[in-house]
Amino acid sequence: MSVSGSEPDFTRAVMGRLGYMRVDARVARRRVWRRRLVRSGAALGLIAVVGLGVHLQQRGRAAQHAEVMTIPTAIQHDVTQTEERVRGVFNRLRTILPATPVEEAYPDALPATVERSGMGPIDNPEWWAEVGGEPVT
Repeated sequence: MSVSGSEPDFTRAVMGRLGYMRVDARVARRRVWRRRLVRSGAALGLIAVVGLGVHLQQRGRAAQHAEVMTIPTAIQHDVTQTEERVRGVFNRLRTILPATPVEEAYPDALPATVERSGMGPIDNPEWWAEVGGEPVT
């Protein structure tokens, strides 16, 4: 590749854009100081934000009301929590299931002959006669 004399030389312009151009020592020092100031300002800002976050976290509600958790305290807390869960299950079952037996809650559900005979309603032909169906055999 040969360079002919008729083409312009862009070496200085291209190398200058890439940052390889010679600059005055005073300009170089100013740029170095500016870079250092920007970096130190960013570092100080980061330290200030982290410090503020730590300060706010320590003053928060969780930090003020934090309890010292010992092994016996942790065990007692787990037992209490489990007991509350079991009570909750039983309370929900009480709301779902009737409090009285079905015979007392719905006295007309089964005919008196079934109760006296001791047979279930499906085995009793009188029950089938009352409901108007036929026993399945």
